Amino acid sequence: MRTAKRKERNNNKKKTRKRTKNQYRREKRNQTKLSRANQKKESRTDIRKH
Repeated sequence: MRTAKRKERNNNKKKTRKRTKNQYRREKRNQTKLSRANQKKESRTDIRKH
């Protein structure tokens, strides 16, 4: 009885995929790309303001 309940509880948990090192690295790289692009945009707008 106990094991059945435990199994059910485990099945109901949200399954999160474990990130591999490469995936993590790729995500980090994408973040830096985005932030760089945003910085460029901001600097362009600053020039227009003056």
